Amino acid sequence: MRGSQTCAADARTQLPARLELLPLATLMAGLILPAIVRHRLPADVAAHLTHGVPDDSAPLWVIVAVPVAVGAVPALAWATLVRRVGCPALLRAVAFVCLMTYAVFSVSFIEAAVVATNLDVVRWQDARSPAWAAWVVGLGSGVGFLGSAGYAFALLRRGGLARPEPMVAPSPRDLAGRERAAWIGYAVNRQVVRSARVTAAVCLVVAIWLRWWPGLVVAVGIAGAGTLGQATVVFDGHRMRLRPGTPWPWWSIPIHEVAAAELVTVDPARWFGWGLRVGAGVQALIVRRGPALRLVRTRGPDIIVSVDDAPTGVALINAALTSSRSDHDS
Repeated sequence: MRGSQTCAADARTQLPARLELLPLATLMAGLILPAIVRHRLPADVAAHLTHGVPDDSAPLWVIVAVPVAVGAVPALAWATLVRRVGCPALLRAVAFVCLMTYAVFSVSFIEAAVVATNLDVVRWQDARSPAWAAWVVGLGSGVGFLGSAGYAFALLRRGGLARPEPMVAPSPRDLAGRERAAWIGYAVNRQVVRSARVTAAVCLVVAIWLRWWPGLVVAVGIAGAGTLGQATVVFDGHRMRLRPGTPWPWWSIPIHEVAAAELVTVDPARWFGWGLRVGAGVQALIVRRGPALRLVRTRGPDIIVSVDDAPTGVALINAALTSSRSDHDS
């Protein structure tokens, strides 16, 4: 466990804290100009233009707030997640480039396609898109991508990547007399769970407010995905049962289907995220970065689940396997 904590601390300190805050700060800065020139804009602004002529409108706060909120919610959730949990520097750099590119694109869109297009017009029907508006949006997006990518690359070259320390599970001899003892392992990624709940609640409120009923499905899906940020494992000496953060379903694996138990270290970046993951001959429930238990099965795919106190679970399962084989030989 000490190795995983050290690795997480290293990953948090290798890149500066301002990295995750820059996209959020950029989005907030995009609200300054619309607020300053609010009196020079109509109540309803041109929301869509065809060949430079508006054909639809929307309230100013909707056109400005929606792109900012779409970027600010994941940016804030990501910044909180990195500070509480930690993640590899490479993953932080990639996320920073994506968030920063979107932030600069949104600010360019607000200033060029909203403010400049609707400035000093009485009715939204009179708005006209400047010839340079599309160039500003495109150029801003390119500058945001290239600038953030160059900045992240320079930081990576200076900081490097963290490597986890190896872990060793206790031997069955260290757990003599506990071959049939029950063991309960539990792991939770609180930031993933909280972020999913907050995002689902926001989607629910927006869906009800705007009467956009497909948003209810989105909210339920996000809330369901948040349950994959938890894992519970129970071993009673005869079988191992595991489940995500829901009352059901339980996943039951009898001891006679297990060839061995191993202690491994998992990294969500290598599994392309958290939750249920499937690889070649393996199924995994990745809750957070750090120690995990791997069951090598005699039939079917191997099972990997990130769980606290994984070394004890591995030792107890291997002790139960040794005892079961001795009984069978006798």
